[in-house]
Amino acid sequence: MKVVYGLIALVPFAALAEDFGPLNVRTQAPLQVSSYSPQLRDASLAEGAPDELNVGLSMASIWAIDNRGAYTLDYYQNDADLRYAHSINDKWRIEGELQYRWVGNNHLDSLTIGFHDLFNISQNGRTDVPRHQSRIIVPSANVDDEHFNGATLDQIATFYAERLLYADQSNALTLGMGIFWNKVGGEFEKDIKAGGMQLNYSTQLSAKQKLHLMAGITQQDWNDNTTIAMRHTLVSAAAGYEYLLTEHHVLLAEYLFHQGQAKDLGPLSDGVHELLFGYRYQWHKKALELAMVENTINDDNSADIAFTFSYRQFF
Repeated sequence: MKVVYGLIALVPFAALAEDFGPLNVRTQAPLQVSSYSPQLRDASLAEGAPDELNVGLSMASIWAIDNRGAYTLDYYQNDADLRYAHSINDKWRIEGELQYRWVGNNHLDSLTIGFHDLFNISQNGRTDVPRHQSRIIVPSANVDDEHFNGATLDQIATFYAERLLYADQSNALTLGMGIFWNKVGGEFEKDIKAGGMQLNYSTQLSAKQKLHLMAGITQQDWNDNTTIAMRHTLVSAAAGYEYLLTEHHVLLAEYLFHQGQAKDLGPLSDGVHELLFGYRYQWHKKALELAMVENTINDDNSADIAFTFSYRQFF
């Protein structure tokens, strides 16, 4: 009898056909976004979940300075993302993704300054420079660039596959592998090839709560038009929590960690820590997501603030 009641308690989340898992959000750190960064995933989707279409838009305000003068980054980055996932069977799931990222004035400076004032967070020098400018200074790489609004930052294609390793009533474990290409000409010329592996674990804590964990490693070949030395191997980790308010409303919180991309460039060589807070409205195998990304611990190696909007649909 206890087993029966336990299974009944797990029904609300498990019974939802539109249980989409973690947020459709990647790191917003200015170097990590240009290479392969393992993403937090719901391992249970590898158990033969329906095909999924995912369309996303994001906008971020980059404000990062090194007090020793190693770099100054002050610009807006925007991202358009198209993704499709398909379950081959109840053990294998594959996914293809295209991303386009560009510099464009999304007017987040004023919102960021107001947010920091509201919660008494340091402005970190942001109010000492003109708002809405585009400026990158890296003396060691002979980079001093401004007025590059509209420039293309990244053109990315990614293929991902994962294999279900274990599953029971409330737990799932998968191994995922990704291949990544990023080729851009012009002002931000780069040719980056990367691949990664990650372990994904998901567990249903209760009828209304789910937990997701990820640990990953990336190997990359980074070529661009600067002389900044990059690491070839990076580690990542993430944790996410879902709370089902009602059948249609879900609250989400996530933490992302990525090893510093640069080898010796001040805080850009340190680990990136980001907090994500999101809301999802879901209905009839469809979902709309709104999420906010805020850097933490290190103020000078990720986006000051970012917002993402996603439409997701199961087929």
